[in-house]
Amino acid sequence: MQLPLERKLWILRKYVYGGLPPTDPRILAMTPEQVELEFAHMAFDKKANSPTAEEYNDDEFEQWNREIDEIDSKLSYDYKPRQAPQPDPNDWEDVEP
Repeated sequence: MQLPLERKLWILRKYVYGGLPPTDPRILAMTPEQVELEFAHMAFDKKANSPTAEEYNDDEFEQWNREIDEIDSKLSYDYKPRQAPQPDPNDWEDVEP
């Protein structure tokens, strides 16, 4: 069942955005695509937060993360901070009055 746009805006105002007034310009300015996107996000969040949600695994990310960890483990973080150059006592200029 497809809800009309006005009903979706009402649901967003009342439940998602903490009871915004019906004339709030942030809600009224939303395009139908933005409203649909909000509902898609709500459905995704509901699925992800449910007690029966499965943990999502991204094999490509895990491989990339292992490679980065390996590279990082080879780096040496024992470094000395850069020293400020010593001021030159002969570094001055004449200023004419």
